[in-house]
Amino acid sequence: MLLPANWGFSEGDEKLIVQVAGTIITWTLVFGGWFVNNRQNAKRDERKELRERIDNLIQEAWAIEELCIAYLAEATEEKNVPSYWLVVSKLARLTSAVSGLKQTHGIDAQMSCIALRQAITTKAIQGPQRKTIKPSDPLLGRISASTNALADALDKAFFARYLKIKS
Repeated sequence: MLLPANWGFSEGDEKLIVQVAGTIITWTLVFGGWFVNNRQNAKRDERKELRERIDNLIQEAWAIEELCIAYLAEATEEKNVPSYWLVVSKLARLTSAVSGLKQTHGIDAQMSCIALRQAITTKAIQGPQRKTIKPSDPLLGRISASTNALADALDKAFFARYLKIKS
């Protein structure tokens, strides 16, 4: 007898109760396992989507750097030279996307984004009075360093979020 005798159950009732309890426990474990697995898959999918979004932002930052270098290093008469406003509009889009990451996922790389924006939008490169610069110019180095700092800040913030690294 599995149940105490003073509860007043017959042997048939006891078998039924044990069978029902076994079924309830089995389905509870199945549901609990499904729930835990579903949550883990959702977190994994969110992490993959965020990583893809960050990788796209990094690629976009490097594309902006290339546009900026092409704009600064080429003569203004050439047709294939990107305009300053194209560079600035893509930079505004990048800044907005980085700001959105902070709001939606708590990933903060805005200071690096501001540094990139400041490096690109200096007075020396704005408007028609700008002059073509040499590839060894420190301005290009600042732009490249700012782009790399933004990429590093995005990576560090991502890993800090998911690996609990202290920043």
